[in-house]
Formats: sequence, structure tokens, C-alpha cells
Amino acid sequence: MWALPWIFLSSWGRLTIGLSKPRKWFPALTLSGIGGGIAGLLCFPLGCARPHDSPNNLLAVIQKSLQLEQMHAAMPLGLIFVALGVPVLILTPAGEEIFFRGITQQAFAQRFNGIAAMLIQGLAFGIVHLQLVAVWHDAGGFHIRWFEGAATLAAGVLLAALFTYCCTRTGSLFASMAAHAACNLTMIGTVILKFSW
Repeated sequence: MWALPWIFLSSWGRLTIGLSKPRKWFPALTLSGIGGGIAGLLCFPLGCARPHDSPNNLLAVIQKSLQLEQMHAAMPLGLIFVALGVPVLILTPAGEEIFFRGITQQAFAQRFNGIAAMLIQGLAFGIVHLQLVAVWHDAGGFHIRWFEGAATLAAGVLLAALFTYCCTRTGSLFASMAAHAACNLTMIGTVILKFSW
């Protein structure tokens, strides 16, 4: 997703989707990061909605998918945080923001309006993240955690609204990338800390 704007868009197209320095860049990135961090913290209670020993506990599902127990046995906590944190801080937010808040938002905003575009890309954003917590496969086939799926879709739309607001308010995808990175960092940090103690 990182390469899409440089393959398919002109320099004007890249500016149109928000690949430009934000207005008042320092407060824009700082406030966006704070907003994203708060959003990540607000997702934590959702992860605790099911009992800890339940196979459907969201935090336990994430912990299992990240193989935190095996990682913790093999390396110190700081190294785990770096190994998992770098991708969720840099790679994922940049690619997803370019695709969802940049290309998809702009395409649907031209066809419909900004609110409809935000809802469409927010639902798509939530659907993409279903595989993290709501859908799994074993010898019995594919299974769906319905509560977690609905919560993931709702969280996807709400986070998309926040990230879209950051981008629209500042005129730059870099603000939504900062919010997304802070949100991911907070969420992964809380999961690692919860299962490391």
C-alpha cells in the first residue's frame, strides 16, 4: 500500500490524497498522536469484556495470535516490544492510512460525500481487521466470534472517523498516520504488559 501513490498517482494526486506536510505540523502531529493514544486506551476495556479464561476474551485472542508466551520465554520484554512495536508504529499505519484515508476516502468522497466515504472506508477498515480477532481456522473449519466481530467493525468505524478527522483537519495523511501509530502502540503495549505480569 505504501507504493500505490507513487505508482498510480501524479504529484498533484499525491497532494490531493493528503501526502503533504500538515498545517502547523508540530501541534497537528502531537494532538493527533494524543488522540490516537487515548483511542487505543479506550479499546482496552473492550478487550476485557469477556472473562480472562474465556477463549473469546479479546486480549487473550490477541496474545495467542501474537504468540506472546513463546516470545516471552525466548526474549526480554523490551525486545518483544521492539519486535512487535516497529511494524505497528511505522509500516501498518503508513500503508493503511494511504489506502483507507487517502485513496479510498477521496474516491468515495468524490462519488458521494465525506460522511458516506468515511462510513464506507471505516467499514472496510473494520472488515480488514476481523482476521485479527474475530475469524479463526482449525481442523473443524472456519469459525467466527460474533461479539468480537461486531465490536471490531464498530471500533473500525470509530477509529476511521478519528483518523479521517485528523487528516481532514490538518490537510495531511501524516496526522492520521500519527494518530494510527499512537493507537496501535497503545493497544499493543497494553496487551504485552497485561500478559507479561
